[in-house]
Amino acid sequence: ATALRLRCYRRPIIAQHRAFTNSQTLVSSTKFSSSPSTSTIQMPICIPIDATFAPAYQGDYTRARGEVRRSEELDPTSFFPPFAYGWIEIQFGKTREAIPHFQKSKSMGSPPFVNAYLAYAYGASGDRARALAELEELKKLSLGGSPTAFNLAVASLGLGEHGRAVSYLEQAYASDSEWLGWLVRDRMFDPLRSDPRFVTLMKKLGFEE
Repeated sequence: ATALRLRCYRRPIIAQHRAFTNSQTLVSSTKFSSSPSTSTIQMPICIPIDATFAPAYQGDYTRARGEVRRSEELDPTSFFPPFAYGWIEIQFGKTREAIPHFQKSKSMGSPPFVNAYLAYAYGASGDRARALAELEELKKLSLGGSPTAFNLAVASLGLGEHGRAVSYLEQAYASDSEWLGWLVRDRMFDPLRSDPRFVTLMKKLGFEE
């Protein structure tokens, strides 16, 4: 069930976020292949989770939270709705308010990327000690003790290490990380948008001319 659930949260990067910026594109997609055969299974939790991103990008945080609430009602055991609440707070510029949501998601057996976002939230809120502690925990939870480049970029960004964050994002690009789709409109990455290397990366990803 967990593996199937995660398939709803992960998409190819460019198609993913171009779709998320269109509020209706992914809402209509409710079936996902359960095997290489033609059989399909219904994954209704995908609808509100996917629908969260478009209104958040458009600044409609009330609607975005409502969509997360719907997904939470469908699956109260999932770590993702609490994570989504935290992510929405960051989009709204309320980084400190994101912390308890990420903490809750983490307590529900979330993957390491939640630790990265929690480290970001601690760092961006001025709690460098907790951010560094969370970064160390992220390393312990990651395969072989090596977090993904994208997760390290997120944590570095929270610590104010913008140059290092861009370097990690370049590494993420080299490893074909699907998480780079978040760069399109995620306000968390706004401090990097004037960095020439970040601009070049966006062009490589096809997000800018």
